[in-house]
Formats: sequence, structure tokens, C-alpha cells
Amino acid sequence: MSYAPLGSILDIALDSVENSGIFGNALAALAAVKNPKNLKNIIKKKSKYAAKQEVIDVLKNKYNLKTSKELRLGRSENVFWAKDDKQIKEIANDLLENAQHLNKIKTTIGIKDKKTGKVIRQEPIEINVYLLEDKMTKVQIRSNSQSGGDTIDIIHNLEPKTKIHNLKDLR
Repeated sequence: MSYAPLGSILDIALDSVENSGIFGNALAALAAVKNPKNLKNIIKKKSKYAAKQEVIDVLKNKYNLKTSKELRLGRSENVFWAKDDKQIKEIANDLLENAQHLNKIKTTIGIKDKKTGKVIRQEPIEINVYLLEDKMTKVQIRSNSQSGGDTIDIIHNLEPKTKIHNLKDLR
């Protein structure tokens, strides 16, 4: 039986495994034993916010957003309202700093008549999907929504989706 030196094993492991999460960071630390310069090159930057609840806390505390229920626009406590598209973009830039971009989707949405609930027209929409550090929370930036304007969706496992709409473009 032959034994490979530790450095060779680490090189093979680092080449064959995507370096993410605890396992990847542990491999990076072991590689740093062989060559300390490797550590800063291997460990990926982490997202600014690790999980959905952190994001919600930021929405409430930093941006002072109110829910539909608080603004008496409905009963939802999962829909927050920004003042305009500028604030939506500011929040998106903040939330997505160092997040992983997964994909871009182009499609259409049906805009419904408020009284009848029937679709009255189709409008284009572009959705950019990102993944936060916890590898479970997705953030979608939509260029349009049924309520009007840019929207941010925060999706975590089977929990209800959290949305951020803007008051200025409210239909």
C-alpha cells in the first residue's frame, strides 16, 4: 500500500470539491498548512446577510419598511412596502452584496382586473435569482409585478414568501 503526502491529498481534494460552506473552508485551512498564501485565495466571500430572518430584521430596522397590515393595505405581514423604485434598488444592492447569482428568467405575467379578477393583459417580466450564504434562502428581483413596479421576493424553504413592493408604482 502506498501513501500520498498530505499536500498531494489536499491538492486533489481541493481540485475535486467545490469550496463552499464548512467543508470547503476546512479544506482551505488544511491547504494553508501546506502554503499559507492559499487560504485567502480559496475561502469565498460570504454574503452580507446569512438568512431570511436577518433580511427581515434589516427591512424593519434599517429601512423602516412597513407591512401591508401596518399600512392597512391588506392583512399580510409578509409583504413590505418601500417608498419607490430607488429604495427597492438600494435594498436589493444591500441584500445581494456577495450573494451568488443563479439565473435570469424572462417571461410574462397576467395583470388582473381588480373587480373581476380576470386577466386583462400580459406584461413582460425579468426575474434575477440569487442565493444567500445559508444556501437555503433565495432572493428574486422582479422587474414587474401584479401590484406594479420592481419587486423583491425572499424565499426560504417552505416558509411563506416575503415580498417587497414599492408604494409609488402601486396599481
